[in-house]
Amino acid sequence: MYSAEKSAVVRVFWNGGLTGNGYTTDVALMQRGGMVRSYVIADNAMVPPKKNCWLESWTRPQ
Repeated sequence: MYSAEKSAVVRVFWNGGLTGNGYTTDVALMQRGGMVRSYVIADNAMVPPKKNCWLESWTRPQ
């Protein structure tokens, strides 16, 4: 879908800062040509992930 050379899916378990409730976020991590990007596959938090996050565009790590 994103013409990635390598990819991985990571499941992150975390607790909300205000409520302390447990949440789960599934993130796809991709690499191609020395650049990386991410994509939130699933998230069950009360507040949705940030729209237009710079990590959801191909970015060269520094």
